[in-house]
Amino acid sequence: MNKRFLGVVLLCLSFSPLNAQLGSINSEYTEYGKTVGEHRRVIFASNTKTGKSVRYFFDGDNYKKSTTQLPGNLLDGESSEIGEIMTEYIEYGKTVGEHRRVIFAWNTKTGKSVRYFFDGENYKKSTTQLPENLLDGESTEVGEIMVKYIEYGATVGEHRRVIFAWNTKTGKSVRYFYDGENYKKSSTQLPNNLFDGESTEAGEIMMEYTEYGKTVGAHRRVIFAWNTKTGKSIRYFYDGENYKKSTTQLPNNLLDGESTEVGEIMAEYTEYGATVGEHRRVIFAWNTKTGKSVRYFFDGDNYKKSAVQLPNNLLDGESTEAGEIMTEYTEYGKTVGEHRRVIFAWNTKTGKSVRYFYDGENYKKSSTQLPHNLLYGE
Repeated sequence: MNKRFLGVVLLCLSFSPLNAQLGSINSEYTEYGKTVGEHRRVIFASNTKTGKSVRYFFDGDNYKKSTTQLPGNLLDGESSEIGEIMTEYIEYGKTVGEHRRVIFAWNTKTGKSVRYFFDGENYKKSTTQLPENLLDGESTEVGEIMVKYIEYGATVGEHRRVIFAWNTKTGKSVRYFYDGENYKKSSTQLPNNLFDGESTEAGEIMMEYTEYGKTVGAHRRVIFAWNTKTGKSIRYFYDGENYKKSTTQLPNNLLDGESTEVGEIMAEYTEYGATVGEHRRVIFAWNTKTGKSVRYFFDGDNYKKSAVQLPNNLLDGESTEAGEIMTEYTEYGKTVGEHRRVIFAWNTKTGKSVRYFYDGENYKKSSTQLPHNLLYGE
C-alpha cells in the first residue's frame, strides 16, 4: 500500500487534539524470510504531509526504532497537504546474510519521485535520474497519482527495479523499468483505462502491480485493479507480448455491497511462487471504516472465500471514517510446502497498530507490544 488510501484524504479531513489528520500516517510492514528458519519484521512509517519517517525492526523480543538516520524530509519540503507524500519501502534478502533497504517516495499531485538506498551505514539519494513527472503532468489533485515500486532479485547478483504508476481518477497507467543505467518507459501497451471510464473521482481506482521471478530467467507481471467505492475488481496478466484481461471470474463486489464512499474498500493482491511450477493468488480486502475483512484464494479454477474466520474488526471499533483503517497483508513461502500469513493494521489518524498471524487454524493477535503511536502523535 502504500499507501493506497489516497483519494480518501480529499473527502475526509478531520482533526484530533493530539494527532494530525486522517490519512497523515502512512505505514509499510515487511516480513520476509532472511535465512532458513528465520523471518524478518520491519515497520516503516511516514507522515504524508511533512515527509518525516521512522523505521522499527523486531529483534526477537521487541520492536526497536532504528538508530540509522532517515531522510528528514523525503521530498525536500515540497508538500503542503495531507496525502501528498507517499512511499514504498522495500527490504529484502539480496544475498545470503545480507538484506537490501530502499525508500521510493513520490508526490501524489505533481508526480515528482525520489529513491533512497541504504549503503550499510546511511540512506543515500540515488543519483540515477527518475522520471520528472510519472504521469506527464496529467494530475491536478492530491491522491491522483499512485505508484507501485518493485525491486527484487531477478537472478543471483542482480536486482530488478520497476515503477508502475497510475491515475486513480482516469485509470491511465504507465510502467518504467531500470536498464542498469536509466529508467525507460515500457513500450508494451498497458490498458488505457482499467475500468472502461466508470470512475469519476480521485482515489476511486486502486491497483496492485506484481512482478516476480516465476522460473529462472522469467518474471511474471500482473495488474489487479478495483473500484474503492463499488468493490468491482479486474485482473490483467502479461503473456510476453501484451496485457490480457483474465477470463477467470473475480468477486463482483469484494465486500458484498457494504461500501458507499470512495476509499472505503481497499485490497491487497498477492501472487507468488508457492512451489516449483506453481503460483499462488490471494485477495485480501477490508473496509477502511468498519474494519471488516475478507480473504479470497484461487484454487486453480475459481476464486473462493476463505472459510477461516478473519478478525471481525481489525482495530476493535475505534474507527469512524473511510480511510481510517489501513493494512498490509503479507503471505509468503516460509519453508517448502508452507506459507505464512500476516495482517498488520494501523489507524491513519492515531497511529495505533496491531499485528495478526495465522497459526494454521486461526488468526491470532500478536502478544508482542507494537509501537503505541507510529509517529508519536505528529
